[in-house]
Amino acid sequence: MNFKELRTHVDRKSLLDRVYYKIGKQKYNFEVCTLYGSFGTEWKPYLLAQADESLMRVVNNRTILPNEIVLDIEDPEFFEDIFELIKKEFEYYHAYRTGSRGYHIHLFFDRDLSKDEKLLVIQKYGCDETKANQRSMIALEGCPHWKTGNIKTLIKKRAGYNLAHNLPLASW
Repeated sequence: MNFKELRTHVDRKSLLDRVYYKIGKQKYNFEVCTLYGSFGTEWKPYLLAQADESLMRVVNNRTILPNEIVLDIEDPEFFEDIFELIKKEFEYYHAYRTGSRGYHIHLFFDRDLSKDEKLLVIQKYGCDETKANQRSMIALEGCPHWKTGNIKTLIKKRAGYNLAHNLPLASW
């Protein structure tokens, strides 16, 4: 895959508007960028980047929202076991095949979570701890993955916001 092929006609603006307006409820000016092989753009706040049509055609990464936990499962053999646990502990989730070798499970909450809260959940499932950081990029949903060019594909979903006060952090 070359950079020209990365410019597929995925409507990235609509995807990002959904994150900004529907999921983030206009509270989070998350950052976006394009990564592809050795090529990368600077990180830009979404509200600034959306006016740049050339960037919007190729953007394929965004930062994780303050009210979001992303479980980045690198080893595909663990996905089903982790996903079964997630369905028991969380009412709402979005599970994606990343387009690379692993999976992402996105959990959205009714309030912002601290780095420590995110980290406890991520550690419980043995996932990538860097995804608890405030400025952590994640492959954009429905777009080509920056390493492989394969589309990040939604495979299972139950849309909604988990109640943060239901996080059983003390029992973990």
